[in-house]
Amino acid sequence: MFSQHAIHRAHQRSIPVMIIDLLINYGAAQHDHLGAKIYYFDKKAWKAVDNNAGHQVTAFLRKLYNDTCAIISNDGTIITVERRYKHINHH
Repeated sequence: MFSQHAIHRAHQRSIPVMIIDLLINYGAAQHDHLGAKIYYFDKKAWKAVDNNAGHQVTAFLRKLYNDTCAIISNDGTIITVERRYKHINHH
């Protein structure tokens, strides 16, 4: 389920729902220590996408969306989506 904020930000940032679905299904997750999880693409995630979508599709998507992440609350609501510019800390 998307919050209104997430819908608005995804549209503003040109992040399609398909990419958010890929993040949720294949992306790595890291707690943000504020009650939510950050889903992002790492090498393992892109390998899983590659196995399911094919190399050409994955290479294209990776160029456009490698820095994309989704913030999802504990109840499963997508709070926001963004392009990350800072490294995600792995604690």
